[in-house]
Amino acid sequence: MLLRAADFNAAFVAHPNAGNGGDFSCSALDGSDLTLTGRGDSPIFTAGPEYVMSTASVYATRSDANASWARSTSKAGEQCLRSGLRTALQGTAVRLASLRRMAFPPRGTRSVAYRAVATVQGVRVFLDFVALQVSRAQAGVVYVSALVPPPGDELRRLTGVVAKRAERAMRA
Repeated sequence: MLLRAADFNAAFVAHPNAGNGGDFSCSALDGSDLTLTGRGDSPIFTAGPEYVMSTASVYATRSDANASWARSTSKAGEQCLRSGLRTALQGTAVRLASLRRMAFPPRGTRSVAYRAVATVQGVRVFLDFVALQVSRAQAGVVYVSALVPPPGDELRRLTGVVAKRAERAMRA
């Protein structure tokens, strides 16, 4: 389900991913009652001021995946995401200016897209995040770009790749 080097042009370089980004702890996202059977992160792909990565999680049951989705996309879940981003940026020169849902073509069984805008020493940085669910699997693509928003066509292509892989993996 994850993005691979072959999904990008030669300008993108793959870097190891520590795999600990984006895990925000708050009661709205408590998944202690859910069974997660697998989780992975792609390498981080960079080209100039652009940064792309993907994540995937597989739950034991579709019901667990649905419960996780409902929590994550609720108002409380979105507030947790906003707070988690601000906490992750504390002590850095990066300041979160906004986080909003954005229009995006459907992917998988269900999907949602967000755009965060931050500033670093007066430079705007855009972070687009698209999450999708297919059966028991959830996946996400994060695309970060400085100065201008990530290229929409490329984000649509990459999320399409991830959605197709999730559908094959889940035989949906």
